[in-house]
Amino acid sequence: MDCKTLEDFLGMHFIYTYDNGWEYELYVKNSHTIDYRIHGGMVAGRWVKNQEVDLVQLIEGVFKITWTEPTGTDVALDFMPCEKRVHGMIFFPKLGT
Repeated sequence: MDCKTLEDFLGMHFIYTYDNGWEYELYVKNSHTIDYRIHGGMVAGRWVKNQEVDLVQLIEGVFKITWTEPTGTDVALDFMPCEKRVHGMIFFPKLGT
């Protein structure tokens, strides 16, 4: 599998599970849009299509996708497809004052 350039990364499909057991599925549609589904966890069943994202190649074989949900939640994912690794961070907005 070619997975070192941004061109290689576009069109890839991933299914990954976090350490806490939450399973996600993500399809990189193009350089600015993804589709994703959540199969496990608090929001299991959620399916988002045409999510606008910022997508960059950090170094050869490492890609970052970030976006902000309508709820204000920020998501940052680092993909290393050649190594079959994903690292993700989710930042939830502070509620109240």
